[in-house]
Parts: sequence; C-alpha cells; structure tokens
Amino acid sequence: MRLGRGHGTTVLIAMHEGQVAEACDRVIGLRDGRTVTASG
Repeated sequence: MRLGRGHGTTVLIAMHEGQVAEACDRVIGLRDGRTVTASG
C-alpha cells in the first residue's frame, strides 16, 4: 500500500479500497491532526 504525499491521493486510495478507508482515515487524522472521512 502506497500513501501519496498529497491528501487527495490517500483519499482516492481509501475510496477504492473500502476496507482500507478506516485505516487511511486514522493515518490522515494522525498526520493531519484532524479527523478526515473518505465518504465526506
């Protein structure tokens, strides 16, 4: 699994990988300092 430096790339991966969406959201939340949902 590759994480793009841009948040958009990570969100796209989360959208395509439904099961990975939660993990991506957690990673983004930790790195970005806020909660981000792929569905939102």
